[in-house]
Amino acid sequence: MTISIIIWTALILTGISALIIAAIKTVSFVFKLAHKHQKTPKSRPSKKSSFFIEAGIVFFVFAFICLCLYMMRENVYIVLYALLGFLTIFVLFFCTKKQRQALKNMCVKLLVVLFLALTLCFLSSLNPFIHRQDYLISTDKNILPLKIVMFSDSHIGSALGISRFKKHIHTIAKERPDILVVAGDFVDENTTKKEMLEAVKILASVQTKYGTYFVSGNHDMTHLRYCQFSGHDLITLLNENGIHVLLDENAPINNMLYIIGRKDFSVEQGKRHTRQTMEELTENLDQNKYIIVADHQPIDFQNQEKSNVDLVLSGHTHGGMDNVDLTHGHQQRHNTHFIVTSGLSKYAPKPEYVVINISKK
Repeated sequence: MTISIIIWTALILTGISALIIAAIKTVSFVFKLAHKHQKTPKSRPSKKSSFFIEAGIVFFVFAFICLCLYMMRENVYIVLYALLGFLTIFVLFFCTKKQRQALKNMCVKLLVVLFLALTLCFLSSLNPFIHRQDYLISTDKNILPLKIVMFSDSHIGSALGISRFKKHIHTIAKERPDILVVAGDFVDENTTKKEMLEAVKILASVQTKYGTYFVSGNHDMTHLRYCQFSGHDLITLLNENGIHVLLDENAPINNMLYIIGRKDFSVEQGKRHTRQTMEELTENLDQNKYIIVADHQPIDFQNQEKSNVDLVLSGHTHGGMDNVDLTHGHQQRHNTHFIVTSGLSKYAPKPEYVVINISKK
């Protein structure tokens, strides 16, 4: 659970508590009024009761709006700070002097809490630092020293804004990778077409020795039915920008290795298509060459191990998901190395990109 979720949960619970207190005081007032059988000037709700009712409603609505906007886009914090400013102006200028004096202590505390919570969530959503995860792998196969950089699960627009994505890609470009692998969920159903277009251009700007390779995730293809663009649009644009899209295909590189890109497992869940098995994907390959598999979901380790491939690259888990063969990190099964990344976006507890250096023993 990230700090943002904890903060917003506490904020919502506080708002609910304020509403409950207001409701109790309101019910208490109604009962007292019913017993009097008549209205008198003294039967009006007290200023304290009115304040609890108004403050509880304002607090809850404000927190709920903050939570909804936070889940939609990270750049809405400008709107949130504007709302906070409006609340401050309301307290200062639309209340009478006597009311301001009565509300002063509680409102100041309320505004301070909101400001601190909002600021903490803003800082946590920025993900200003991205972790560099290194792995060293050696092989008996005849291969030149190779530097592979991989990332996955950027969820453009939904969990990672364009400006932040551009900075992360700039960091990755400084690695000067021989190969860049994008292991799925590059976009999702909340990505706008404009964001998708910008993200592809940013990705295409990375200079590599042997190219950038893309495999689809469950969000890149099957979840885009209500989006402004289709999976086909995404693939077409990637290809037009020089990015190699591999969907149950392999790409030979420099006569020393293959990269196999698999269709995501979700195509089988939807029963619309099937993806090739590992046996089918490797049957015509020279096993003396180094074989890398990019497969978004880490759920087929047994068959990948049987196929005797050398390296499998995956994402999908965000660093904490059940029902997979490996949640995060590196694992070796006989001659096959498996690496799973937690992803580039704020969905991961520690956003990261992976650097893999491969050398001959």
